[in-house]
Amino acid sequence: MELPKPWFDIDGYRRTRLLEARYEAELARRFLDEGGLTRNAAGKAFQAWKSFLAAISAGEINELSKVYRRRVKVRGGLRERINEALYIIAFMPVTRMFEVSKILSALNPMMPYLTLASLELHRYQYNGPDREGVFSVFRSDDDAEEFICKFLSDMATIYRELVKEEFIDLTQCKSNA
Repeated sequence: MELPKPWFDIDGYRRTRLLEARYEAELARRFLDEGGLTRNAAGKAFQAWKSFLAAISAGEINELSKVYRRRVKVRGGLRERINEALYIIAFMPVTRMFEVSKILSALNPMMPYLTLASLELHRYQYNGPDREGVFSVFRSDDDAEEFICKFLSDMATIYRELVKEEFIDLTQCKSNA
């Protein structure tokens, strides 16, 4: 499935990103079920949140345009420059996720907190557990698994609130047991 460009079809882009968020979250849950795939699950949970953030941002283009006002050139394709807010929505750079989530906090005050949580999951994905707590806040894979389940549960709550649709089945997640 090709991701529509938000500067051509903002509604199609939003729908596709919401679907992607559910798929990524489902993969995260499945990786946890398999056991031993905790770092992969963390990466998928992060990707789920990043996709969700991009989808919700698409519906708030006017608010983002107040902050991101430049015109930027998109590599490979378009000749004209596009609104920087559309660029941010399309790529949702990791370096902008927290800033975007603060803008979206008007929709739900938990947005910045879950963004920071997703960034910790992203860091854990690459560094793994760390008993000393230097490279990761997760000292064990068990701690990370429990956190991923809680994160997905909190994400599901916000997803249902903002999208008015069901998210994924989390009954098998360890923190829900």
